[in-house]
Amino acid sequence: GTKRSGQTRPPRSLDVCSCSVSALKALLARGKAQAVLKAMEDEGGWELIKDPEKHPEGVAVLARAMAQHSAPHLSGIVEQLSPTLTSVYEDQRITVTAFYAELLNHHVMADLLLVDALVSSLLRCLVDPCPVVRMLSIRGLGNVAVGAAAQIHKYATRLLSALIAGMDEKDDPGDLITLEAMSGLAKVLEVLEDSSVQPILINIALRIRPFFEKDKERVRAAAFTVFGSLSRFGDGQSKADFLEQIHSSLVSLLLHLNDSSELVVKACKFALRLIGRLLCSVSVGSMFQKHLLGEASLHYGEFINNLSKHIISDFPEKINFYVMGCMAFFRSVWPEIRANAVMFAGFLLGNLTPS
Repeated sequence: GTKRSGQTRPPRSLDVCSCSVSALKALLARGKAQAVLKAMEDEGGWELIKDPEKHPEGVAVLARAMAQHSAPHLSGIVEQLSPTLTSVYEDQRITVTAFYAELLNHHVMADLLLVDALVSSLLRCLVDPCPVVRMLSIRGLGNVAVGAAAQIHKYATRLLSALIAGMDEKDDPGDLITLEAMSGLAKVLEVLEDSSVQPILINIALRIRPFFEKDKERVRAAAFTVFGSLSRFGDGQSKADFLEQIHSSLVSLLLHLNDSSELVVKACKFALRLIGRLLCSVSVGSMFQKHLLGEASLHYGEFINNLSKHIISDFPEKINFYVMGCMAFFRSVWPEIRANAVMFAGFLLGNLTPS
């Protein structure tokens, strides 16, 4: 007889992801979830889900649509998806982690009493062998600051530990985990209470400073943003120690105000405006407030020249320290930073009055 083995093979055109998408569309239509379907169509969610590179983004669109339009079903869905986080299939773990991470962006999770389960699941995912799963877990933990800000004190210690550890992730292609950890940390610092951050304020400052000089502009910008966010806690019991961190970081912040990356420039402006009020110098603080506005262009040379005069009058004991700080940047890999360092050091020395 003729061999009929061809019938046992699936047709070559069978794309499991496309079939799943079709089934999910049919399920949502049958369940009369028109608002979810519309959101997915409007935001290109189905195409994103089918794109291997952008799959987590598509899953996030679906999670967002469900949180907004089909929230009552989510308790059962979260429970059913939970075992998949230990699946042997990496792609399945990525899908569920992306779904959970986005859910934590939405206040309805607190109403559904799902925050505990989601946070616990994502904390367990931090040891997943797949970097994408770990990155998405970190993203979700940062989202707690958005979706469950009122309860964040319950998770403060665990969130901060996870996000700080995430910044130092070694197996991190493209620094994606580092970036996500810094982004999450900035969000969490906006809503945490003083008592949660004070004990580790200086530790966070010390951990963040090495990232000021990283190659990737997004990493530098994120690091400066987190440093600025820390200033919210700089008035408490650690005030003197945090002021030292500010003085130790000031040269880097001022030099990167004229960075080749617009992203970094904006982050430095943001940080300097926030730390200015802690510097015990009205004139320096008001210069930061007046000249370092987000979109406004800055006449850098003129600004540094004028600033150096205020530094000389208000921090005479720090001039040597700042000049030495500038000299450390004379060997920077970036020509513009080397030039900025020479200019700043020159103005500090040139504006000194004989005494």
